[in-house]
Amino acid sequence: MNDRSLSTDLELASSIGTLLGITVPPADLPPGELTVWIAYWMPSYEAALVLKTEKIAYLKAGGWWPPRTAAMLENLAPEIVRRTLRPGLWTFVD
Repeated sequence: MNDRSLSTDLELASSIGTLLGITVPPADLPPGELTVWIAYWMPSYEAALVLKTEKIAYLKAGGWWPPRTAAMLENLAPEIVRRTLRPGLWTFVD
C-alpha cells in the first residue's frame, strides 16, 4: 500500500525525472499509475544517487543511461513507463 500523498509522489517523480533525464508523467494520471512509474524507476534513481558526476557522464556518453536493473531488462516495462519514454508514439495510437 502506498502511504505517500499525491503531492509527495509528484515531487519524487520530478526528482527522478530530473536526475535520470527522463520524461515525468503528467499529474492528471489515473490513480495508481504514478505509483507504478515511481516503482519502476526507483532502482535506477537509487543507483544514480550514489554515482559520481564523472561516472554519470561516462554512462551517458556510452549510451548506458539511465542505469537499469536486470529485472528492468528482462521484463516489459509497465505501460505508463513506455508512454512516457516515447510520448510522441502514443499520440498516433490513442
